[in-house]
Amino acid sequence: MKLTIVIFVLIELIMVSYLDFRDKKISNYWIILNLAITVLFYLFLSEIYIFDWNIFLYPVSFLILGFILFAINLMGAGDAKFLFSIYLMLPLEIHDEYFTSLLVTTIFVSIFNLLFRAYNRRVMIYHEYLMRNYKNIMRAILGKKMPFAPVMMIAWVLFILDYIYDVY
Repeated sequence: MKLTIVIFVLIELIMVSYLDFRDKKISNYWIILNLAITVLFYLFLSEIYIFDWNIFLYPVSFLILGFILFAINLMGAGDAKFLFSIYLMLPLEIHDEYFTSLLVTTIFVSIFNLLFRAYNRRVMIYHEYLMRNYKNIMRAILGKKMPFAPVMMIAWVLFILDYIYDVY
């Protein structure tokens, strides 16, 4: 995998993570940019980007799952679309490895986020417990949607470190 692609994806993830964390919204311009860059990669970097129908497996799965999570208010639609477009931009050979990194990172960040919210709202949770209002306990712990682009960025950094460790 070319270093320029790794750095480009890292820079984009840093910028989008910052904007997602700040605004809690990912603009459709990033998705359109990624789709345009994907076409350019497949046209001009054909030694790395070999077209195969399998390239759509993860992106389409993420898009469908993301919209289901959006419908039940667990993930933003922009996060799902951005994950879809980023995955299309990645060479097929790294889809599985990045998925593993993304899954592990998502699990750890989600657990940390839940524990952090529960700790910060412990007085309210205790009060709701005494009132036997269990529905509000879940609302207090789950809270609002967390921005997912920073999770994607952390997973990308971990993927890069693992890739460097494996190569060298």
